[in-house]
Amino acid sequence: MQDLLEKSLEGGRIIDVIFGFMAIECFALLALNRFTQRGLKSIEILALMLPGICLLLALRSALENESRFILVAWLLAALIAHLGDLKMRLKNSLKGSPSDTLAVSRSQSDGTMRKLAR
Repeated sequence: MQDLLEKSLEGGRIIDVIFGFMAIECFALLALNRFTQRGLKSIEILALMLPGICLLLALRSALENESRFILVAWLLAALIAHLGDLKMRLKNSLKGSPSDTLAVSRSQSDGTMRKLAR
């Protein structure tokens, strides 16, 4: 078991597997938006995924012993992408965008679910 883990970390194979799962998640979110007209918009999905992609690329560069400059560049790109996502979310929440996440709470009296707008 430990050999499998070491082999997957050595070549960065684990990063490829994670990218595969992220791609499936992106397609699922895009399909949800397209077919139900609910959920996140395409640009919001990109903003959500981009910091994680940059962090995974930083991890891959560390695992493959690339130069520290490349590692720092990926980390800086992740920070910039994260700040862009945060800015977009704050802007949407201040103007009351319909794509804002709805808070869901459980009613204590009857146990039913109801949606509450932020």
